[in-house]
Amino acid sequence: MSLVSRRLGALVAASALTATGLTLAAPPAQAAADPRPLDQAISYLKNQLVDDIMLNPAFGGIEDYGLSADVALSLKALGKEPETVKAIGKAVREHYYSWVTDYDSGFGNPSSPTELTGSMAKALVLSQVAGSDPSVYRDKVQADIEDNLYQGAPLTGRIRNINDFVYPPPDFNPVPGDNANVFGQSFAARALVLADSDDKAAVLDFLLDQQCADGGFREKFDASDDPNQECGAGDTATYGDRIGATATAVINLQAIASEPGVNVTAALASARAWLVTQQNANGSWGTGTGNANNTGLAAQALGETADTAEAAQWLRDFQANDTDACTGLKKFVGAVALDEDTLTDGRNEGVPLTAVGTWQRSTSQVLYGLSLVQAGPAVTLNLTGPNGYQRGGSPATYQVSGAAAGAKLCTTVANNFKAGVANASGSASIALPLPSSTANRTVTVVDKDGNTDTVVTKVLGPARFTLLKKKSKVTSGKSVTVIVYGLAPGEKVTVSVKGDKVSGVATAQGRFAAKLKPSKKVGKKTIRAVGQFPDRTGSTTVKVVKK
Repeated sequence: MSLVSRRLGALVAASALTATGLTLAAPPAQAAADPRPLDQAISYLKNQLVDDIMLNPAFGGIEDYGLSADVALSLKALGKEPETVKAIGKAVREHYYSWVTDYDSGFGNPSSPTELTGSMAKALVLSQVAGSDPSVYRDKVQADIEDNLYQGAPLTGRIRNINDFVYPPPDFNPVPGDNANVFGQSFAARALVLADSDDKAAVLDFLLDQQCADGGFREKFDASDDPNQECGAGDTATYGDRIGATATAVINLQAIASEPGVNVTAALASARAWLVTQQNANGSWGTGTGNANNTGLAAQALGETADTAEAAQWLRDFQANDTDACTGLKKFVGAVALDEDTLTDGRNEGVPLTAVGTWQRSTSQVLYGLSLVQAGPAVTLNLTGPNGYQRGGSPATYQVSGAAAGAKLCTTVANNFKAGVANASGSASIALPLPSSTANRTVTVVDKDGNTDTVVTKVLGPARFTLLKKKSKVTSGKSVTVIVYGLAPGEKVTVSVKGDKVSGVATAQGRFAAKLKPSKKVGKKTIRAVGQFPDRTGSTTVKVVKK
């Protein structure tokens, strides 16, 4: 059977935009891609895998199989991490029924109370791209999808969820229903076409019926008892997340566009043209100031264009970067925030466990967009610090030069950090708290693109010196020699006793010898040594006796 769009006439106006070059024009000459944003996002996601499944730490830990599939599919689309893709495919296969039903009793259980066909479809696509063996698994998943298709006009080819739950506001009272939608339908169309299922034409045709006259897809289906199952004028109640639905449909249709008998050229062209019209002025997609999920999916659907170059920069701006070592996102470097509020809250307050899943999901859907981030101008940071010893536990001022104008900077030493911003000339002065203990400390400055420089600061913490004297008694009017031990090499030191004071610097071995003449008055005298800072001291006593 020929798999063609039955709604080409309604799409002619939208697809005509493509002929003008609006959507499919070759991208302009661009700077080289910056690999760091994508590499950091992939690293973040891989660190979220536990036994090759994405683990949401909320509520004691939730294994998120759908998110795991999203990660693998995004990596596969970029040709990245093939071993990770394969491992996720195998792990999801082993948890298939845990994902698509509400029980975990293995294959062949005939009494599943809930069946999520959209998840089944994504599982089959994952198995196809990850090469998940054995074939009996893929056959089983395919059969599960086919069993959950409506048969008979006008619902032929529509997926359905069995005993899914719908949560109608305002009482949040769960009732059995069917939440199947265009997201799942597009995965089902892709999966069954690639599997050469007998139902492939019907499923694809029903998906294409959800494309509206303006070229965009709606998210929700009509009620199952509605005689007209196509998107039509006035169906706004079924629109839902049109950007996400359209982008996902395009991504899945592109995967089968070259299959024999499949003709979705016009549908793809009009969907892409519609997506372009939905882009926000700031380069993102989504309501308000945009969100990462819509932006990432739209960028992947459109490919490399001038529009997606703007989207890539927007995504980069919402990615936790190297400077977030100075914010609440220091453990989320590489992750992409869903939206502006999520990013601001994370930097100011950190990310609670209940919000980690949001960061994981948005990051999984933006990998293609991050692959389009262009490298900025070459930057060479220069960090200089104070000379000589610095007191532990106190701030020291560092100078940064060579940064981009207005660039955010993060300086760190041990577990201490301080943010700064470069001025118009690319310079900044940053007062960084130093650790309290004695050590040669490496101080680092970094910008969002990973440009960095270091300087070593000699830190002196509190110390108790040992003072040894050559004799414990001294005749009135005579001198006593004291040696101070435990100083830092070259440290300034003052040794005093009532009546006399000697200052100097320690030897390379951390010693200092002083010859003091106590006051002539007989009695016990205290000899004190004070190093470079007031909290570095030592003392001993000497007895002055009569001649």
